[in-house]
Amino acid sequence: MDTLPPRNDVSMLACWYGTPTEMTRAHRHDDVEVNLAMESELVYLLGGRRMVVSPGELTAFWAAIPHQLIEVRPLAHMYWLTVPLRMYLGWRLPSAGVRALLRGQLMRANLSECYRDDAGLLRRWQRDLSTEDAELHRICQIEIEARLRRLTHGALDDVLGSDEPSGHRSVEHAARMAEFIAAHFRESITVEHIASVVPLHPNYAMSLFKEVLGTTINARITQCRIAESQRLLITTELPISEIMTAVGFGSQSSFYSSFTEVCGTSPGTFRRAHRSNRPSTETAGVDPAEARATTEADLRSGWF
Repeated sequence: MDTLPPRNDVSMLACWYGTPTEMTRAHRHDDVEVNLAMESELVYLLGGRRMVVSPGELTAFWAAIPHQLIEVRPLAHMYWLTVPLRMYLGWRLPSAGVRALLRGQLMRANLSECYRDDAGLLRRWQRDLSTEDAELHRICQIEIEARLRRLTHGALDDVLGSDEPSGHRSVEHAARMAEFIAAHFRESITVEHIASVVPLHPNYAMSLFKEVLGTTINARITQCRIAESQRLLITTELPISEIMTAVGFGSQSSFYSSFTEVCGTSPGTFRRAHRSNRPSTETAGVDPAEARATTEADLRSGWF
């Protein structure tokens, strides 16, 4: 975006309006991003997948997944909003929706149910959040929570069923652990390290984390490492061996195995595909044997 530079570690409740431009590189930030295109459709790469967003379609995604705007009509306008992960989790939305979003699903408003006043809401949030008025900020939080709650309900209406939100204390603990992981995933952290920030017994911490976020602590660490490796593969010239070490993997085999499992392709193939801003054709439905062969070919080539 013209007025929002890439951020990797800043999380805040804020809203912007402007003219989007195609991004030369992917970026990531550990909060939830909400977008509303006004006149033109937007085409994103989200975690290596091509996503087309129609004008007037409100969307939300977890911005820790590397994302890049690759197609937009000149002089089009859009709103974008960032919600800190702790705040989002603290709203105790239905856990099926939380799990889907944290696993990289793009939450979309059903176009037949899109609200004509979404642009008006975002315009008001942009204006109010730019002030120093604490009460206006609080009102914005309530309104944003309500809109995302309705968005989640509509997007997951067929899978939510009787799912109930997790308790406030559990969400608070899970959010603190998730934030610790986001800040320290490059290091050799253990479940014991993560549980100590709450503090909880490691076994209980693992169970609670899985209950609230729908994924394990170790899977979340791997997710952060893979997301950061995707960003580095797309935006830098670092050798893959250096990227592997920089994001916290201790061995070549674990890095390649985890990357291929999450992305459906090897690091070298991912880099080659996305350097030209073209989505990889291998991001889903890859035959495991073919993926392993691709990985072995990368190891034999100069990509590692």
